[in-house]
Amino acid sequence: MPPPTALRALPVVLLGTVLAVSACAPARGVSIPPGAADLDRCLGRTILVDDLASVGEPGCDLAGSGVWTESGIRVVVQPVGVTFSSSLSSNPDFTLTVVNWGIPGVSATLSERGEVVQTWATSETAADLEAEQQRLDGLRP
Repeated sequence: MPPPTALRALPVVLLGTVLAVSACAPARGVSIPPGAADLDRCLGRTILVDDLASVGEPGCDLAGSGVWTESGIRVVVQPVGVTFSSSLSSNPDFTLTVVNWGIPGVSATLSERGEVVQTWATSETAADLEAEQQRLDGLRP
């Protein structure tokens, strides 16, 4: 985790949206796997994107936890089915987007000017769901 002063020193631009992911499977979205409503909330924690794979399927809802890059971009995990993006105001070309997939955990994608740079996930299932959403959105891996 970066020192708290490093996060305070870096202005951040936050962009929140509800992605076309939901339990209802909208026309251009990926379905959230069943069972998310039964998850208990995880104890909040901050996870470096490079460490997401080591989390595995968390067995709880990661909403409220933080995901961050070493460059200082930080995103708070939103409720299941919601995506949230953040970028540094000093370098808005790079954006970190995090999706809470429920039981499989979360995925995080770093993009530069709308092009995918790298994707991380807590589980293979979360990575597959994110890859499918990126295909639907017309993004190149």
